[in-house]
Amino acid sequence: MQDWVKELILEKYTPVLSQEPHLYPDDYIKTIESAIESNQIRLIGNEKMRSVIMIVRQTAFVCSLYMFSDCKEPFKLVRFTKQAIRWIWKNTSFLKVEASATNTKVANLLTRCGFGVEGIRVQSFVNLDGGLSDTMIFGLVRADEEDETEN
Repeated sequence: MQDWVKELILEKYTPVLSQEPHLYPDDYIKTIESAIESNQIRLIGNEKMRSVIMIVRQTAFVCSLYMFSDCKEPFKLVRFTKQAIRWIWKNTSFLKVEASATNTKVANLLTRCGFGVEGIRVQSFVNLDGGLSDTMIFGLVRADEEDETEN
């Protein structure tokens, strides 16, 4: 894993890790690297945008997306995310991509990329201030995506 990717992931994830006393940043990076070696995780990065999408295998046919980004331009993030989704369809056997959002910016990004809302986990995310937020669950099915490109 390239150094800029490690730095970006730790920068974005350390506030979350700080709430978990049993998790340490170095251990988190080692876990990611181990999962990459075993093909459980793939990373797609754009150093110029300082953005990384982590693709995590959930089952043989379902993966989850996690984004780490400093990019402030939504249209670039949408394009980058769509490129990652095309890569998934072209290079894997996954039939479904899942993602979640705890804020409207991420929810809007996922919607613009073709994801549909599948549900809401009520008060399932602990904010940095200790408060609870809902988590919106999104999904995108390969067949749905292929139908969209045919129209």
